[in-house]
Amino acid sequence: MDVSTQRRPDPNSDRKGTPPTTRRQDEPSRNRYAVGISAYFGALFLIYGIHLPYFPVWLDWRGMDAAEIAIITALPFFVRFLASPVIALIADSRDAHCTTTIVLSWLALGAALTLTQLSSFWPIAAAALVLSLCKTSVMPMIETLAVSGVTRFRLDYGRMRLWGSLTFIFASLAGGALIESYGSDITIWLIVGACGITALAAHSLINPKAMAGAPDYKGPRVTSKETPATTATPSSVTAALGLLKKPEFVALLVATGAVQATHATYYIFGTLHWLSQGIDPIEAGLLWGIGVTAEIIVFAWAAPIIHRIGAEKLLLAGCAAAVLRWSLIATDPGF
Repeated sequence: MDVSTQRRPDPNSDRKGTPPTTRRQDEPSRNRYAVGISAYFGALFLIYGIHLPYFPVWLDWRGMDAAEIAIITALPFFVRFLASPVIALIADSRDAHCTTTIVLSWLALGAALTLTQLSSFWPIAAAALVLSLCKTSVMPMIETLAVSGVTRFRLDYGRMRLWGSLTFIFASLAGGALIESYGSDITIWLIVGACGITALAAHSLINPKAMAGAPDYKGPRVTSKETPATTATPSSVTAALGLLKKPEFVALLVATGAVQATHATYYIFGTLHWLSQGIDPIEAGLLWGIGVTAEIIVFAWAAPIIHRIGAEKLLLAGCAAAVLRWSLIATDPGF
């Protein structure tokens, strides 16, 4: 129950019902929480900014053919379908999102270091599977922590998440320049470096219940229709599967899943295809950065956009943009 329903408003409080002195005391903790989330998003997307555009290029340099590259890149998606929800459920049930993120981040670093010593298909596939599984399974963890910051501490999700987009652009551009200068073999060492930074950044994350010296933060909360003040966290397989009985949730999965699926060939073979057209790695990095620049704009203004048009219309706009994007790219334009 919200404490505001049990107490009279303090005449010295602001309009949100939170005493100014309390807000001033809690501000450093809230800022530290936001910085930790932003830093981890930024570090994690250093990995994505190298791995997504250029890992297939490294596989090609290692001598993998198109079928082997497709298998190595697609295999984690099949395993993740089962593994990631299990990892998320365990973290939810034990309220161990920070700990799980730390463990997965260090495992990703270990897998990346292992890849530097491998040259044959199946060992590379196994190590790449562990790396991909770890770097993708941390996303539900950091998203949960970020949403907790939004619902419990009135933080702006878009402003935290955009740091990931910024570092993705930096990584894709810097990665292209370094590959252009030193060759494709440097790609895996760039991934190792990004994994190391991410593992260190994981230790800056804070359990929201540990904030403000109390098990539950009593500061201002978001109470809008879009973001309820309290959210139910699935803590069992039954609760999670129960979501599949909701038609609107199934529709959400189908819509977002279909749009994400359209990216598969682009993610795996986009850079290789551009290089075969004579586009150099630096230009390829720029092409990756253009889309993420649009993403940054959306994240920076996500809160007012959702407030104005609603989440459903924003999702619809994203789906329509995907149709337009692939229709234009299908013409195989030059740089």
